[in-house]
Amino acid sequence: MKFSATRAILEEALTTISGAVTSSSSLPVLEHVLIEVDGNNLILKATDLELSLETEGKISGESDGSCSVPARKFQNLVQSLPSAETELSLELTDDEQVKMTVDEINSEFLLPVLPSDEFPGLPEPESQNLELNFKLSCDKLIDMLRNTQFAASTDATRGYLGGVLFDLGEKELTVVATDSHRLALHKLEYSEKAPAKGSILVPVGAIKELVKILPEEGEVKVVSDGNLTEFIFDGSRLVSRLINEEFPDYHRVIPDDYENRTTIDCRRMLDAVKRVSLVADEKTRRLILDFSAGELTVKAENTEEGQGEEKLSIDGNANLKIAFNGDYLAEVLKHISDNQIHLDLISADSPGTFRPMEAEDYLYIVMPMRLT
Repeated sequence: MKFSATRAILEEALTTISGAVTSSSSLPVLEHVLIEVDGNNLILKATDLELSLETEGKISGESDGSCSVPARKFQNLVQSLPSAETELSLELTDDEQVKMTVDEINSEFLLPVLPSDEFPGLPEPESQNLELNFKLSCDKLIDMLRNTQFAASTDATRGYLGGVLFDLGEKELTVVATDSHRLALHKLEYSEKAPAKGSILVPVGAIKELVKILPEEGEVKVVSDGNLTEFIFDGSRLVSRLINEEFPDYHRVIPDDYENRTTIDCRRMLDAVKRVSLVADEKTRRLILDFSAGELTVKAENTEEGQGEEKLSIDGNANLKIAFNGDYLAEVLKHISDNQIHLDLISADSPGTFRPMEAEDYLYIVMPMRLT
């Protein structure tokens, strides 16, 4: 195996697959990246056995072959090169090492290798048993995932809440995440009938990696056989095992109606929430929203660490107090791009529903906290 490539080509490819490289494992090969050369095509692969990533790049190939090298060390060496245009050559030597040569700076490095046949094969959904198979634009999927993934649970013991649900209907895709304290939902209508209906629950870790590496342009194909899901885009693919647990019925959480709707300046409310949260209780993070005609007061009542309040004008005649986790409020307000939001409330004991004023395809629900 021998080829040459620029730092830019290798750096982009290594960045794409780095999220599937484990930093410590009982299987040393999982800390490696598999390098495959086929003509002028370079293929890099990485896996932690739950998440797998593969990407391609164009190189100047001299001889075909494959081997695996320590991923982090290789990536650090590539990133240390002087410029994006710096060219390096890699060659698998007779004594089973990879020699990396950089003529521009008179450098030569030797990296240990493991045989390519020790590297686990990357899984693929079974093509004859596909339960989901659809395409959508990368920018729309990125938007949907960014607006929902943050609501998933980070508690490893609550597996089904640590995922992002893809619920594909006949003409609509709904993406949902919840940790039982809040829920984020984003819908996308299809102009044509979807080829298959169904739902999959993808681990939030895989979703975060996908958002990092998806390009802003082009299409992404999503396929699943019920055990694995694969996202295919721009010469790359991400394969993840699914969470095989039942996701809560999110329809039951969404209020059918509301008693009070207020319209609030999103950026103004975000600034107020951030400021008042500075004196909120460090454990509960509780903020009180006190509504009166045309006005909202955001309060933190914390006798040990101080108190604070900030008033802002709103459009609405709600007259109630309700408490929410301030961090949850800040997160949703950061993810809403509209200038104005609707906040729908029923009572101090019922969830609050946040909706962008100009977009009916997104909502965020927060469970209330006790007022005292």
